[in-house]
Amino acid sequence: MCQADFDFSIENAGEVLFNSKATGSYSAVYFSLGDGFSKDTSTFSHTYQNSGHYDVCMSVYDSSSGCQNQYCKLVVVNLDTSSVLCEARMDGFLDSANIGHAINQSIGDYTHTHWDFGDGSQSFDTNSTHQFTTSGYYNICLNIHDSVSGCQSSICEEVNIELDSLDVNCLADFEFIVIDEEVTVTNTSLGGNSHSHWTFESGSYDDGLSASYIYQETGVYEVCLSIWDSLSGCQASVCKQVSIVKDTNEVFCFASFDYIPLSNGEIQFKDASIGNYTDVRWNLGNGIFSDSLSPIGNYPNNGVYSVTVMIWDSISKCQASHTEEIAIAVGEDLVECHAKFEFFPINDSLVRFKSTSQGNGSEINWEFGDGTFADGQSEVEHLFTNGGFFNVCVGVYDAQTRCHDFVCDNVKLLKDSTVVDCYANFEFFPTNGSEVVFKNVSEGTFTQSFWKFSDGSSSYDESPTINFTSGGLNGACLTVFDAVSGCQDKHCVEVPIIDDTTTYCDAHFEYYVDTNRTVRFDPEIKGKTTGWIWDYDDGYNSNDSFPSHTYEKDGVYEVCLTVYDSTTKCFNTYCDQISVLGDVNEVEDYVQADFTYFLDPIDGKVHFKDESVGNPSVWYWDFGDGDSAGVTQDPIYEYVEDGYYEVCLTASNDNGGQETKCEVISVGDVSAACFAKFDYYANAVTATAHFDNKSLGNKLEYNWDFGDTTIKSIQYQPSHSYADTGFYPVCFTVSNDSGCVRTYCHKIRVGSALDNKCLIGCVWPGDANLDGEANHYDILPIGLHYGETGPSRSDTVDLVIEKGYESQNWTSNLWGDVNNKHGDANGDGIINLLDIEYIKTNFASSHYLQPRAKAANQLSIDWDIDDIDIGEKVGIKVSVPDSIDVTMYGLGFEIDLDPDVFDYGSISYDYEDGWLGDVGDDLITFEHEDIKTGTIYIAESRNDHSAKKGNGKLVTIYVTAKAKASNTGAILTTEGGVTAEGDTVTFAGEEAEEVNVNSIEERGGYLVKDLKVFPNPTNNQIVFNLPIGTTTEYKIELFDNIGALVYSRSQMNGGSVTQNLKDYDSGVYTIQVSSDKVKYMQKVILMK
Repeated sequence: MCQADFDFSIENAGEVLFNSKATGSYSAVYFSLGDGFSKDTSTFSHTYQNSGHYDVCMSVYDSSSGCQNQYCKLVVVNLDTSSVLCEARMDGFLDSANIGHAINQSIGDYTHTHWDFGDGSQSFDTNSTHQFTTSGYYNICLNIHDSVSGCQSSICEEVNIELDSLDVNCLADFEFIVIDEEVTVTNTSLGGNSHSHWTFESGSYDDGLSASYIYQETGVYEVCLSIWDSLSGCQASVCKQVSIVKDTNEVFCFASFDYIPLSNGEIQFKDASIGNYTDVRWNLGNGIFSDSLSPIGNYPNNGVYSVTVMIWDSISKCQASHTEEIAIAVGEDLVECHAKFEFFPINDSLVRFKSTSQGNGSEINWEFGDGTFADGQSEVEHLFTNGGFFNVCVGVYDAQTRCHDFVCDNVKLLKDSTVVDCYANFEFFPTNGSEVVFKNVSEGTFTQSFWKFSDGSSSYDESPTINFTSGGLNGACLTVFDAVSGCQDKHCVEVPIIDDTTTYCDAHFEYYVDTNRTVRFDPEIKGKTTGWIWDYDDGYNSNDSFPSHTYEKDGVYEVCLTVYDSTTKCFNTYCDQISVLGDVNEVEDYVQADFTYFLDPIDGKVHFKDESVGNPSVWYWDFGDGDSAGVTQDPIYEYVEDGYYEVCLTASNDNGGQETKCEVISVGDVSAACFAKFDYYANAVTATAHFDNKSLGNKLEYNWDFGDTTIKSIQYQPSHSYADTGFYPVCFTVSNDSGCVRTYCHKIRVGSALDNKCLIGCVWPGDANLDGEANHYDILPIGLHYGETGPSRSDTVDLVIEKGYESQNWTSNLWGDVNNKHGDANGDGIINLLDIEYIKTNFASSHYLQPRAKAANQLSIDWDIDDIDIGEKVGIKVSVPDSIDVTMYGLGFEIDLDPDVFDYGSISYDYEDGWLGDVGDDLITFEHEDIKTGTIYIAESRNDHSAKKGNGKLVTIYVTAKAKASNTGAILTTEGGVTAEGDTVTFAGEEAEEVNVNSIEERGGYLVKDLKVFPNPTNNQIVFNLPIGTTTEYKIELFDNIGALVYSRSQMNGGSVTQNLKDYDSGVYTIQVSSDKVKYMQKVILMK
């Protein structure tokens, strides 16, 4: 048996004498003195450096029996002996009507009183009453403050409220003792708690009733205990500070603060940090920053504000920060809504979550950080598929007040020692007007750190110091990387560099998604702004202050809020990926793309890691350099040149879900590189767009094209007024003296939602080569990239070329910097024969971008005869002439042929013995006849990614003459062909000789010609054609091999004739067709 106890006496100048009164058997004693220092002796003196209230705890421990006990007292130190330091004290009781009576027994002078009843309710009365609505342990706190002396004091007590005798409450609590650097903790929780879970530094844990942990460095550490009772389901948690001093010469610092709500939305803060530090910096969460030890924050609007105190020691470089979410209820006794939750890891897979949210929150939803969701339950168990770090979030919403709040926490599941994971995190402190000191506080397993900042700079230091060139908000991202396991994780924040002269505006928002795909947005805009715009990522936007938006489809949407100040030209944009699901139980097609990257400073390779959720099975990486795509989950990529690259990952799963995430990365030396990008704010009333330059690089020149054919601008950050609201394709080009030129084009929307018309980066179905028209030349890129895959589109039916369809770029380019996505006409994510159907459907249709440009190069074209009669069929042979020797993969060409002379309905194509390939094997072909224009369009392309070298026949086109014409020609033009690498092939050739089409009635003399019959030889019958368009009588005769007439008949007019030979024996026959002007003759071989 051991029992801790002590007394103390206040001496002069902050000195306090402590004396142990512990009883029983114990082998060790430990005092935690409340200011970060500790002692392990029974009697000692300690000098406090500041006036204040210190929670002093004494622990005793017996190594033989294992007995452990702890006892705590409040020690009030007042260095100013001329005044009485205020001290919060309270008492209370619960009457028979279950009404709590809070009695203020504080001493000293104070002007303000604030009660926090632990359930979201508050009171500013000196003494107060409160009606609890549910059973449980409530942490009731009394805060007092004196506006004259600045004295501030708080006291809290856990009170058990049992409104029903059947209710089972539990309270998490523990005692601890530090012996050397080892802390021993013992669970002293109240109520049912069959399971314990302890968390120490860097994700270390224990599940015993008692636990021990050895700290390696001096410092103040937070130890947390979570309890859960498997019978009653009761769940609770508590955290306490533990001071470790390994060497009395070592310095430490630990950030903390107290606060008390005053009146009219004001909060008095007080720095309660301990250890060694010289500087304090506050972010009050309302756009105001302070260096005071005790600032006052003004919060005129209800809501939840994230307040941070940062401390830094300029001598030892010690650094720490502490953040709390504070709910503000101006003039109300109850906060509107405040999202909170606790969790208990039953094992590395099953975790029990409990919402401890306060205020009005009739609806609740959960995001578990692994692509799964739940809604409608305040307590839920979730089964993770593996251990690691998970960002779990809970959101609450009240339909009546429209209040909503959202909070996230890092859940560590590392019980399984084989699980390797990493979690990036850091703290920062602005030391002066531009310098910021960063501290890496990442957890898990990692070997290297990579920092990237919004000004384009980077660092591989574990905790770098950065000088930012401009004030305002500067982005900072830390990626941690483990060279052994490949683990990667990234954490990003916006670092405020703010002083009295800084132009400052900050966009941020929270949101709540209900079950009918309606998202309610709550802006948290800070700084000076005159306007804002929401982009919902589905073609709609809004200038509303507190908008709600209903999506038509499930998906992941990157919603962006941009704020703007017209006076200072300040811009800021905040984006967040929002998962919109009509039914959280039907998430088969849900996928959210995300990735991290690490640039290895030794070999220069970039290690990409997929961080997508939603069970993706296909990954498509666009590395931003126009090279081939990556399709592995975690590729390692080496860039040929240093520079800035926009990398995009498209992740999709087997159920059709697909999402894309893009990020700009810097590789190597970027001193000569440049990168173009912009954000914008559009004023719907004035139809004016204000542009925010987000380019990267040194000594840049700028050129803006506003997309409305008006004068361009070379300003850094221009504004432009449009004649009307609508969509405009804006292109921004940057360049420098090193020869770097980059252009970024983006469709902006001025005004409210309009028809979703694609303007930039559009796919026009059938126009695979992006020459402005769907035609036969579009077969070439399809053949050249046959079988290649990329991200699919959402629009895949009823596609017309007149409407552009937005599509993500594929990695590989065609010739002329045309992206491969244009070859995917139907948007199914693969280039194949199905895309040719849209070339046929939209043939000769054009869109308003880029007029078609025809080349004058020609192939060889020849008639097989130069003098024919009406009704005869003639062949037009197209070939690569013998005079040239080419390496070619595919080509296209046109033949202008008079439709008044030739019958377009009789046209046929013969590719047999063609030089370029065999149809149905390694050759795809396309033909289209336009009788209105008198043009035949033909294209051929191989599909095996192997070019052909040499020359020869390409195709023979057969057509029947139908009208008289003298010296009619066939003119061939071509825009050329391509190699297997996509390079252009040009040709030299000759125009076809002219041909005469004769009318039989006008012939002079008698003409004998060959009759073309088919098939020959034959076993049954033959077919031949006689000239049409005349009233001539033909005599058809058949002679055997000795010249004897065996058959004769007459026929008026021409056309197709079928002659039956089944009644004759095998042999050689001559068929003769004659009129008064012409005689046709041909030998026929009959083989039965």
